[in-house]
Amino acid sequence: MILKEILNNIAEKQQSILLCDSSNSFKAEELLESLSDTKLNIRSFYQQGLYIARIDDKCFLGDVLYRVK
Repeated sequence: MILKEILNNIAEKQQSILLCDSSNSFKAEELLESLSDTKLNIRSFYQQGLYIARIDDKCFLGDVLYRVK
């Protein structure tokens, strides 16, 4: 799954959660509008209620992109 699909799923379910990076908090809709296509196409994993993390080339969890608030 890519980041764009995860954000779309969150936005479609109208979940009232904030996604936090190291400095700001965002709604899923805001990220869909503001992120570049390159960033939106990052392979990612959503651990519901906790975080969205990058999946690396070896299919392991990598950096946490956003924490769920």
